[in-house]
This record gives sequence, C-alpha cells and structure tokens, in this order.
Amino acid sequence: MSNHGDSGEEGRCGDGARLNLLGMTRLVYDFLDQRAKGPDGDDGRGCWAGDSDSGLWAKAKGIVQHQYALTPLSWACSLSEHSIQGRAISVDDFAWLWHFPDVEHAPLSRLVGYGWFCGRRYDLNASTLDPRWESEGLIDIVCAQVDLKGFSGACGPRILDVGTGSGCLLIQLLRHYPSACGVGLDISADALLMAGKNAHRHGVAERVRWMVGDCAQVLKDSEGDAFDVIVSNPPYVPTGYVAPKNVALWDPDVALYAGVDGLDCYRSWIGLMVRRLAPFGILVLEMGYDQGDAVFHLCQHAGLSQIHILPDHDGKDRYVWGRL
Repeated sequence: MSNHGDSGEEGRCGDGARLNLLGMTRLVYDFLDQRAKGPDGDDGRGCWAGDSDSGLWAKAKGIVQHQYALTPLSWACSLSEHSIQGRAISVDDFAWLWHFPDVEHAPLSRLVGYGWFCGRRYDLNASTLDPRWESEGLIDIVCAQVDLKGFSGACGPRILDVGTGSGCLLIQLLRHYPSACGVGLDISADALLMAGKNAHRHGVAERVRWMVGDCAQVLKDSEGDAFDVIVSNPPYVPTGYVAPKNVALWDPDVALYAGVDGLDCYRSWIGLMVRRLAPFGILVLEMGYDQGDAVFHLCQHAGLSQIHILPDHDGKDRYVWGRL
C-alpha cells in the first residue's frame, strides 16, 4: 500500500485538474458536501454527476467529521493511501470506512493505530498523544525563525523535544535538518518505544537519543547538555475542563492535563529549559489559546528575550517563542 501523503505526489480528478494534498483535501470535502445535499447540489463542473445516494454521503461525512474526529489533512492522506490518486472519487473509495468497528467517540487514528503529522505517518499507542494539526505550527516557527546553519557543534544543530510522545516534532525537525541531532524526553517508556519506531520509519534513528523520566527532574539532572533548539507541546489543559469524548477517552491524561489553570508544566519546565539553551538558542512552545499572557511572563522571568506570541491557522494564540 503506497503512502502518497508521505511523498507529496499529485493526483487528478475526473476533470483533469491537478491536485496536491491540500487540493485533495478541498476536493474531498467539496465532494461530501455536494453528495450530502443530493443531486440538486451538483456544482455544475460535472465531476460529481450521476450519484444520488445522499444518505450514504451524509453518513460518510458524519463518520469522518464526528465519530472518528478525522482532520481534513489526515483524511486526505488516508484517501490518498487508499488509491484515489489518478481518477475521480467514487463511493467505492469510502468502503474502507465501514470496515471499522462502531466504537463510540473513537478517532480513526486510534482504530488504525497511526495518525498523520506534516503529511507523514506516525504510529501511535495508548501512551502517545494523537498528533494535532496545531502542533505543525511549531515546526513552521523553528524553520522560519532559526538559521540553524549558524550554530556550532560537531554534530550540527542540537534539538531537545520535551514531552516528545510519538516523536513527531523532533523527527520532523531532524528530517528537515539532516545535520541535526536530538534528544526526545518523555515520562512514558511506552511512548518512547513508539517514538523510537517512528524514528526508524523516517530514517533518523541514528541521530536521536531517547530519555525517560519526569521531565523536570531529567532537565535538572542533565545540566551539562546545551541545545540550539528546544521545542515542546506540553500538557496545558486545565484539570477541570471537560474535553470532547474523542479526546478524553482516547488521549492519555498525562499528555493533556496540567493543573487547575493548565500551567503546571510551564511553571516547572520553562526555567529549566531556558538553562539548557545554548547561546542564541531558541525555545518554541505550544500553549492554550487563552494562556498567552501567563506563558509570556514565565518566559520573560526565565530570562528569554525577543519573546513572541503567534496565532494558529484559526487566528487563536497558540505558540510562544523566544531566544537567549
């Protein structure tokens, strides 16, 4: 089974339009919307003509958007993997959806055992957080703000990922910077087992070291290590927040919740992470949309300068980065 989402190959609709992965995402969503509306919903392009089973498409839309909580990007990757490249979408392309058990609130990624991050497949287990599209913004920030070529070091840029989970952040950065080496830190040995498998899958296993333990304690115990980039998507959900069931029932609590205000990990990690930064190194963090002021002040108190709060694609404050 080929992985077109990984390769970025282009496909074609029945009308001959060339599609990249983003184009396929839009095409699939347009397709479902049109089909769920019935034959009167045809947009006139002729690509969807001849199919009137609106009930089936409404069911497909419900499964993808609600029951399995599949994101547009991961859905496009999954459809790509199931060989819709090179022809128009048809009802047969959705047959694989019906093969999964009717598990209430189960994300599709949990049923198949893997999710998608930056267009690449990452295997998951019960101890790993399901990668979110918001976290892809951390990769964009590192790549946009840091000229890693200017850093010194025999092994090239040194990257630390605190709370690495499936390893997706660190692995993506190691793929982007072939001379980089990195350390992934997590409290869960089971999560690191999966991160190691993902590192082998993506060809970076020789350049990464995994460390298990309480993140704050390991940071204290590794004061001799310095890193050019430290990145983290820490737990930041307040303990009293009622998360959607597709999250609460399937993602590990330790990767989600962080005290009454969701700031416990920032309080215990930021100062320690800043002390692990090499000269001119940067720290890049994901955060809750309403935590910007608090995280900004924690970074400021820890000694970072040039601190920036940046939004995600929905316009919500989602990232903070700063440098020494």
